[in-house]
Amino acid sequence: FEAPESIFNEETQGAREVVSTTTFDDCNDCYNQTTAITNWQESLDGDGSITFNEPLQVDILGPNDLIDDGWSYIYVQMTKSGSLTFDYEYFTEDGPEYDWAFYYVSQDEPNGDINMDFESNIFASSDGDSGTITIDYSVGDWVSIGVYSTDSEAGPGFLSMLFTHLEGNANYQ
Repeated sequence: FEAPESIFNEETQGAREVVSTTTFDDCNDCYNQTTAITNWQESLDGDGSITFNEPLQVDILGPNDLIDDGWSYIYVQMTKSGSLTFDYEYFTEDGPEYDWAFYYVSQDEPNGDINMDFESNIFASSDGDSGTITIDYSVGDWVSIGVYSTDSEAGPGFLSMLFTHLEGNANYQ
């Protein structure tokens, strides 16, 4: 799991260059994560993107379309209580007050700025942030993870996640 030398290039006006993909071969403490990753849904407001690099890596590029705020996130409803853990790297050309990585857990299905608090669980906002996050959830919770932008300009935020543990039931709705 290495940070790319450059996730942005001038020719594509902020689009991410695919540098490498990562796999996680030791999955003896987790359930079938390939199924888990491919069952997440996505929500985009703006020109961001989400790339599922099976089996365990997800890349999320935030919006940068010069149209107010926006987001790019993945979400899924859990059918049993448990927790998920992922390693992450976060990059941005914009300031931490404008773009950040977040997660959100709620009993309500996420619906952008209608019912989500993009500021409640910020875990990365500065260029080069990296670490490990564990998110606990209860049966019926919706878990969302993504990138939010207050300005959608001066460069998008980019979040790369490598899921390392997911406990609970693999049966998503």
